[in-house]
Amino acid sequence: MIEFRMPALGSDMDEGTLTEWLVKPGDVVSRGQVVAVVETTKAAVEVECWQSGVVHELLVPVGETVQVGTPLATLLAEGENAPAEPERHGRPRQASTSPPTPRRRWVSPAARRIAASLGVDVEKVVGTGPQGAVTISDVEHAAAAAAPRASVSTSTTERASQMRRSIAAAMSRSKQEIPHYYLSEEMPMHTALTWLTEYNSQRSITDRVLPAVLQLKAIGLAAKRFGEFNGFWTDGEFRPATGVHVGVAISLRGGGLVAPAIH
Repeated sequence: MIEFRMPALGSDMDEGTLTEWLVKPGDVVSRGQVVAVVETTKAAVEVECWQSGVVHELLVPVGETVQVGTPLATLLAEGENAPAEPERHGRPRQASTSPPTPRRRWVSPAARRIAASLGVDVEKVVGTGPQGAVTISDVEHAAAAAAPRASVSTSTTERASQMRRSIAAAMSRSKQEIPHYYLSEEMPMHTALTWLTEYNSQRSITDRVLPAVLQLKAIGLAAKRFGEFNGFWTDGEFRPATGVHVGVAISLRGGGLVAPAIH
């Protein structure tokens, strides 16, 4: 029997509140699968199970606050049989005859936040995640599908507002799901800008190169040269990216912001 315990989701976490189960007894789970949502003092966090097996029993009900290390559920390992039910007063334990409780719709906290920012009714979104869970991708696809049906009379102000909501959702997702760190370093640009001024003097106004181009190319070359800064942390190990894709924020003249990736 495998015990799935409340993990420490931060160095200062002592306890957490179970807000949602994404599995039920009898479900097969694999290593790394999200099985529950836990509310800490800082945020709602999706919790992964780091063992594979079959869910035998959910030990903690939704809404209960427990200490780190408390068993949340038990799993049966591959090939393991469930233990026999204990007898009560000499008679086998009776199965409950009450009707099953309707299962709660499974939506990740991040998906709910993005659905709210995009104006998507999450209850109408078809989930493609584990056990039909609604994922961020499902919400984004639903928003994209609804976009063509929007009224053609939408004002410029409304379009700008919709763009800002989409930008906010994308940037929030980036901040929530990707660890960030920041470096600061002064970069002498005198030689580069002197060269750029001479280069642009031989070109028409529409063909001149902006200083940002030099910075973007420098970033791309640096990411290629120092591969340890360009990759992903997956399954407990660093995996270098197969290419260099530099993201750059561009302010639109008509209002709004886009952040394309230059491959």
